[in-house]
Amino acid sequence: MLNALLKPFALPIIAALLATNGLLGFGYWQRGKTLEAKAQELASVKQSLITCNADIDRQNEAIARLKKAGDMQVAKAQQAARTAAQIKAQGQTAIVRAQAVQLTGQCVQDMETLAKEFTQ
Repeated sequence: MLNALLKPFALPIIAALLATNGLLGFGYWQRGKTLEAKAQELASVKQSLITCNADIDRQNEAIARLKKAGDMQVAKAQQAARTAAQIKAQGQTAIVRAQAVQLTGQCVQDMETLAKEFTQ
């Protein structure tokens, strides 16, 4: 008797279950496609980041080389400034020594006196 009561509803229930199953399957398939698309998008973004990081690394290396070259130029300039200061000091000392020599007015004798002063 229960069988007779359920018989008219069985076919629509089975059809509804199959339709629901089909819709669920389509939904999972659609979600899978979306996930695949997102995975491809993420892979593309990851590759872009890798390329960008490589570019940044190259730029950092170039900056480091430029900094090193700049530091070397600064060191050379500082050394040149020290050398110039030493030469200036030697020149000032030479002027003081030359001014300390008593000149007689006789060119040859005065030149010999100056030469003796600077050979000491």
